[in-house]
Amino acid sequence: MKLNKVLVASDCSEHSKAAIEAAVSLAALSGGKVDVLYVAPRPVDYYPLDEWIWGKEGEEHRLDDRVAQLASERFEAFLATLSTDIRNAIDTRVATGVPYDVIVSSAKDSGYDLIVMGTHGRTGVSRVMLGSVAERVVRMATCPVLTVR
Repeated sequence: MKLNKVLVASDCSEHSKAAIEAAVSLAALSGGKVDVLYVAPRPVDYYPLDEWIWGKEGEEHRLDDRVAQLASERFEAFLATLSTDIRNAIDTRVATGVPYDVIVSSAKDSGYDLIVMGTHGRTGVSRVMLGSVAERVVRMATCPVLTVR
């Protein structure tokens, strides 16, 4: 399998760091490109009753700008923890929205050959209560998904 384009979905955790390193190694084997995407959830996507604070989808609001700013700052701080070699081997992007939706649609729209994600490996009640972005991406993605624990 030739990996021309690899998408790494990051949540700025140690698990994401391992996923980025794995993706860079895999892509290097075939001269492929690695993009790292960090998706910051917007509270309005999870708490629709707060629509009066956040506004309806598509409307511009300063709170959305603040979420995007904080996400960019968090992602930049995370990227600073990566080695220079790894940072030089990746392109990065920050988005806001429902993480699994943004990841799956980005992969499909941009024609990625593989999605790589770190996973926390939660099981039982914690997985049910917290959900699993990785599990949803695996079920919904149109390309292969590699999870790194």
